[in-house]
Amino acid sequence: LLRFISPDDNGRFVLLRNQKDEFTAKLYEIGLEFFCIYFITAAIVFDMEHNVNRFFDDFGDALYWAFLTLTGNDQPFQVLTTEGRLFSILSYVIAIAVVPGQLARVVGTLTMQEMQAMMDKKEAK
Repeated sequence: LLRFISPDDNGRFVLLRNQKDEFTAKLYEIGLEFFCIYFITAAIVFDMEHNVNRFFDDFGDALYWAFLTLTGNDQPFQVLTTEGRLFSILSYVIAIAVVPGQLARVVGTLTMQEMQAMMDKKEAK
């Protein structure tokens, strides 16, 4: 996976820099970021809850909880520890901060591609 990540001209690390389709590259980046958020959240919650909460039997339960919780579909089961509850609040805030920004990147990329296609079409006439 790391061989697909390289620095761009601004010094940021991006996925699939040499990809010709910018929209596809953005989707890969966003998908990877969402996966990391869900996976890390699930790992932390599992570590906090698996000894105390009967609903967190394995990592799959924690991943299920993280996905449903961070997408706003409600918690399938509650966390019991104080640390878990505080982390739930923190993960909500992170999801609220990250998801709209990433969706704006997708829409911005689509808009720029559409505008470029319209300008190219106009110039071709």
